[in-house]
Amino acid sequence: MNRQRAIVLKNHSPKRSILSLFDRDAGRIDAINYAVATVPLGALIEYVPHEHQRGVQQKITDIQLYDLPLELAARDIMFLHHVLELCHGLIPLGSHDQDVFNLLQILYTSGHWIDESIYKKIFLSKLLVMLGLYPESVILHHAWFLQIIQTPFDEIIKCDLDRENEEKLDQWLQTCIASYPEASAFKTIHFLKKCREL
Repeated sequence: MNRQRAIVLKNHSPKRSILSLFDRDAGRIDAINYAVATVPLGALIEYVPHEHQRGVQQKITDIQLYDLPLELAARDIMFLHHVLELCHGLIPLGSHDQDVFNLLQILYTSGHWIDESIYKKIFLSKLLVMLGLYPESVILHHAWFLQIIQTPFDEIIKCDLDRENEEKLDQWLQTCIASYPEASAFKTIHFLKKCREL
């Protein structure tokens, strides 16, 4: 049986028996966890899907932890929760995007980017653009912004960034989130305000 790989976006019950997953191949699904052990939020897991069940909700078995975002969780757990909450809120059930999954895998890497607010803002900007959540804005036509959106994140974190546009980036992120009809439901939204104050 082929094993699937997914990121745990949310646990839906106290016993964590229903998980919201963003699967590398199947996209966003809700899964019924029949494993004995609980699965931590943000974990990158491998599992076996129930062979006779397909669709956006399915039974999964034989869950194994593949990776955990330990360094990010230790140094900035609010950012981690904000990313997971955005993904859960903005990626529709059944929706699949390999580029989004690839971007999210940066959460499991270590490095100086975790301590730098501008890199986290760029990460969020790239994520929101990939998810299609952005208003018509002048910044989309700004050369600096277009360059960072088009450059792979693992290349961006190797560069020294010009911070003169960081305030525009703050405003753009705030506008993006505010344009989402259910933005008030996000519990970690104050993360962006904290970023702006750094």
